Amino acid sequence: MKAFGFLTVLLSIAIASGARAQVNSKVLKSVVQSQGGCESFIRYDDDNMYFGITQNAVQIVSIGDPRDSRIISTRAAELDLVRTGDTLWILTPAGIEEWSLSGLQRIAVHPTFNAGRRPANWEYPTAMALYKDQLVISHGLWGLSIFDTVSKKIVHQAPLVQEQAPLLSMATGVAVAGDLAYFSMDDVTMRRPDQKPAFRGIVVYNLATRTTEHNLDNMDAGADALATDGEKLIVSFMGIPIWKYKLSTLRGSVVPEPEQRIWKFGIKGHPIGRASMDEEYYYTCFLEAPETRGGKYTKTSVALDRKSILLD
Repeated sequence: MKAFGFLTVLLSIAIASGARAQVNSKVLKSVVQSQGGCESFIRYDDDNMYFGITQNAVQIVSIGDPRDSRIISTRAAELDLVRTGDTLWILTPAGIEEWSLSGLQRIAVHPTFNAGRRPANWEYPTAMALYKDQLVISHGLWGLSIFDTVSKKIVHQAPLVQEQAPLLSMATGVAVAGDLAYFSMDDVTMRRPDQKPAFRGIVVYNLATRTTEHNLDNMDAGADALATDGEKLIVSFMGIPIWKYKLSTLRGSVVPEPEQRIWKFGIKGHPIGRASMDEEYYYTCFLEAPETRGGKYTKTSVALDRKSILLD
């Protein structure tokens, strides 16, 4: 009981510091560490943390009282989550599920792309991020789409790096900072070792003008998720490793050398899924290695100190 009382005090201090004060990092860390399984993502807002805990399930945990925990079941595997007001938008391969947060009821399932058919291999949505009242979606081979949460319609969609045709690359992740969306891209077309691969890198897309500003090529294969704090971009290669960039360096046509390539996390194992971050911690699902050979790996949730793992 004392631990939860301490969490409440910390939260009160964080809220008292301003009308829209950022939730205290130590509070978020405590909430993350109080949870168990985690598989696909960790997201948070002023009130709750959201964990993609297993296929077809999202756990909602109150930041004020981690004992207040609810689970909702999605119709398909949960990929990502964004909250606007009393609505949760949950991305799945089958669409965006619209949920009432207060009533914990599914309202509708919306398409993620206007294609006239279901997505096939590598065309599925992979992640999303909020821009004003819109959800920006990375959509595999189809590129990007933008869903308006007010009209509840797809208002824009566009291919990415289409100039490389017939080579193919897929959008695997997205992060938004200001008016810019950053998309991680991985190659799909198979090439011989002596041939240049299809585009692997970062696409910088201006959401205000809906135009591509930079296609930064020549990144390693396997990028599957992005996170940002507005100054840094963290690129995860399925967590083994993660790369750190300054957003200001992501210009031109070639991916620059990252500030840091991070392989060690202070815990045996590596991050998985889509992470969130603030000025102190990197909140992520984690595949924790067993203490003894032959033991089972555990999917859990962790708050990694950014300074200690050189992610600051």
